[in-house]
Amino acid sequence: MIVKELERLVLEAVETLGGPPIQAVVFERSQYAEHGDYSTNVALALGQLLKRAPREVAESMVSAMRSKVDAKGPIEKIEVAGPGFINFFLSKEYLFGELNEVLKKKEAYAKSFSWKGKRVMVEFTDPNPFKEFHVGHLYSNIVGESLCRLFEAQGARVRRVNYQGDVGLHVAKAIWGMRQHGISMQDLEKKTLSERVRFLGRSYAAGSAAYGEQEEARRDIEALNAKIFARDASVREMYEKGKKWSLEYFETMYKRLGTKFSAYYFESQVGKIGLGIVEEGLKKGIFEKSQGAIVFPGEKYGLHTRVFVNAQGLPTYEAKELGLAPTKYKDFKY
Repeated sequence: MIVKELERLVLEAVETLGGPPIQAVVFERSQYAEHGDYSTNVALALGQLLKRAPREVAESMVSAMRSKVDAKGPIEKIEVAGPGFINFFLSKEYLFGELNEVLKKKEAYAKSFSWKGKRVMVEFTDPNPFKEFHVGHLYSNIVGESLCRLFEAQGARVRRVNYQGDVGLHVAKAIWGMRQHGISMQDLEKKTLSERVRFLGRSYAAGSAAYGEQEEARRDIEALNAKIFARDASVREMYEKGKKWSLEYFETMYKRLGTKFSAYYFESQVGKIGLGIVEEGLKKGIFEKSQGAIVFPGEKYGLHTRVFVNAQGLPTYEAKELGLAPTKYKDFKY
C-alpha cells in the first residue's frame, strides 16, 4: 500500500539524519490539492529532538527522499511547506492505475486477511420506535455499514446489530399523543404504513410539547411510562401495534440502504438486566440512593453524578446500557 511506501521513505530519511528511531509515522490526507495527497509533521517533532529548525530538518529529509524516488513510481513530487510539513504528491498514472484496479476487482479490491479470526460487533443506526427515521439515523447507518464492510474486507467476522428504544418517555409521549388524536386503532390499520408512521411522529411531537408545557399532561405521560414498562393491559394494543409499524417501516429503510442486521436489541429487553446490575451495585456501595432514585456519585471520581434508576423505580438509559453490554457479549463474544 502507498502509505507503507511513504513510511519507508520517511524512516530511511530520518536514519540518514542520525535521528532517533521512530516507531511509526503519522500521515494525514491533505484537504487541499496544493498540499498534495498526503502530509506528515514528523520533521516538526524531529527538529525538537535534534535541536534544529524543523524546516531545515524537513528540507534535509526531502532531499534524501527525492534521491530514492523512482521517476516512474507512484510519487510525483515531495515538497516542504510552512514551518516544516512534508507534502507528498501522487502521480496521475498511479491514481488512474488504482482506479482501474478498483473497477476490475470491485468488492475484492484491497481485501486481505489481516483481521482473519477476529470477531467484530458494530452497533449502528439505532432508530427508536414511535419516532421517525431522520438524517441522524441515515448518517449512523452509512458510517456503521461502511465500517462493517471495511472489517469484512480484512477478513473479520462481523456482526451488525441495532439497539432500539422501545420503552421510555418518548414512547409514553407518543401514546399520549395517539390518545389525544382520537383515532381508533381499526381506522389506523386501514391507512398505509407510511401514513401510520407519520401519525406516530405527529403523536410524539404533540406529547413532547405537552410534556414540557402542561403539568397535568406531564403527570399522565409519566404514569403511562410506568404502565408501558410494566406491560399494562391498558396500553398494550397501542404499544404493540405502534412498535410493529415502526419496525416494519425501519426495515424498508434498511433494505434501501443495503443493510441486513444480524440481531436487534431493545431497551425493554436489557432494562431489567441493567436494573439487576444496579441493585447489585447498590449493595456493594457502587451506587447510592438519592431522593428516591439510585445514582452513581460521579463527583468522587471527577465525573458527573448520573441517575441509573429514577424515583419511579424505572431504569434510565444509563442502566439499560449496563444491561446491553453483557447481553451483546453473551450472544457474540467479540
